[in-house]
Amino acid sequence: MEALILAGGFATRLHPLTLDRAKPLLEVAGKPAIMHILERLFPLAERGLERIIVVTNQRFADDFRKALAGPFPVPVEVASNGTMEPADKLGAIGDTYWGARLLSGTTPFLVLAGDNLFDFDLNEVELVYSGQALVLLHRVDTLEEVKPYNNLRLDGTGRILTFLEKPAKPFSKVFATCIYLFPPHVRGRLKQYLEEGRDPDKAGNFIRWLSQQEPVQTVTVEGAWFDIGSVATLQQAEAYFAGI
Repeated sequence: MEALILAGGFATRLHPLTLDRAKPLLEVAGKPAIMHILERLFPLAERGLERIIVVTNQRFADDFRKALAGPFPVPVEVASNGTMEPADKLGAIGDTYWGARLLSGTTPFLVLAGDNLFDFDLNEVELVYSGQALVLLHRVDTLEEVKPYNNLRLDGTGRILTFLEKPAKPFSKVFATCIYLFPPHVRGRLKQYLEEGRDPDKAGNFIRWLSQQEPVQTVTVEGAWFDIGSVATLQQAEAYFAGI
């Protein structure tokens, strides 16, 4: 198994905090945000995680290399996609495909957004993987909390039937995080999706499309999850991780 952490964006919504610093390198509870993700990945070494690739842009690549010098229980590589400005970004799906081409192509691979912080055990996720694409879901208390994200209808086995981005009228209290476990063949699906001229930036659009091509399974994980895409959610993550 291998892992990709997507950190190629420029986080313009968080300016001025991210004018000179990548969002995953912002400090959360005394360490770079991305370290919270890595610390959840490292225990997977016992289950065969071979390496982690952080996909970033050229502007912040050296910053990531300095912050992630290690040593770590799993090798961590920083790979620059060569972009320097927001107008040139590859997007979440573009970065996923770009990074996936650096993988062996023979083992399942995890994909994690560099701004999704969480405290659940990824060992449990690996245990339920059945060889089909697997999407991690997060449960909230109210339908209102779902609106900024997405909404799904599932069949009795957890397979995605419907996937809606930013639903005006949510119908369930779970939504998909940007944390996936893909079988090796999904590299080809990523290529197909992009070659068809589809949106390279919104990860959820790829999951919706993929679920129309083949079975995509889900698992609802218990624990905290934060998308640190705004000052408010960054502060919430800071308060949570500082308190545990």
